[in-house]
Amino acid sequence: MIKPYQLTIILPPHINEKEQGVFQKKLSSFILEKKGEIKKESSFELKEFAYPIRKEEKGIYLTFSFDFPSEEISDLHEFLRLSSLVLRYLLQQKEKKISPPIKKAGETTPPKTIQQKPKVKMKELDKKIDEILDEEII
Repeated sequence: MIKPYQLTIILPPHINEKEQGVFQKKLSSFILEKKGEIKKESSFELKEFAYPIRKEEKGIYLTFSFDFPSEEISDLHEFLRLSSLVLRYLLQQKEKKISPPIKKAGETTPPKTIQQKPKVKMKELDKKIDEILDEEII
C-alpha cells in the first residue's frame, strides 16, 4: 500500500554541492526504483546544531516529500543507515488531510437555533425570596 511520507536528512557541512547533488540523485533514484513518487524536494542552508552530532557542529538539511510503498520502508531505512553521508534522518508518515465538504454555488447552511430558557420575572423572584426568608428555621 502506497502511503505519503516526509524525510528529513542531515548531511555533514564539509560536502560540496556536487556531492550533495549526487546523494540527492541516488536517493531519488532509489525511491523511484521502489515504485515511489517524489512530490517535493528541498535543501536548506547550513544550520548550527544545538549539540554535536557525530562530532559535527553544523549540518545541511534536506527534505523530501514522497509517496512510497509501506512494504519497502525497511529497505529505505537500510539505505539511509548504510550511507556514509547521512549524519541523522527522520522519516515520518504523513496523514492525509480530510477537507470539509465543498458547498455548491448558492447553497447555504441553515442558521443554528439556540433554545433559550424562559426568563424569570423579577416579581416572581422577589416573592420566592420573601417566602424563603419568612419560613421559620427549626
